[in-house]
Amino acid sequence: MPPVAELGRRLINAVRRRHNLALTFGLLIGASAVVAAVQQSEQSRWPEIRSALFGERAVQDGAGLIALDTPSRAQDAAVVPIEIATRFEQTPQRFIKKLYLIIDNNPSPVAAVFEFPGDRAWHSIATRIRV
Repeated sequence: MPPVAELGRRLINAVRRRHNLALTFGLLIGASAVVAAVQQSEQSRWPEIRSALFGERAVQDGAGLIALDTPSRAQDAAVVPIEIATRFEQTPQRFIKKLYLIIDNNPSPVAAVFEFPGDRAWHSIATRIRV
């Protein structure tokens, strides 16, 4: 191969390598930015929802008050069965007035809001939700 042709081939290969390296670097940076954004949004989702729904009111853990029964893996995300049951005897003095069902990583996080009259106790609710 003539020296000029060899020089041209080397130059083209160097440009291709540099282009491929820049493209790979750009893809890696873009992918890491997407992963960071998803992780950040998952971590900060509940505080945003809590603030929007409840403002500065105290929100307590209800694990001792209610039990939530859901499948470990939904067969169909459009129809996920869920059951909510009380873990204490409700009385006119101590009862659940309102229950929010929130799925924090859902596009629409408030799946349901149940309001109950204080004069009638409830023991469980069974429904289907879309995740």
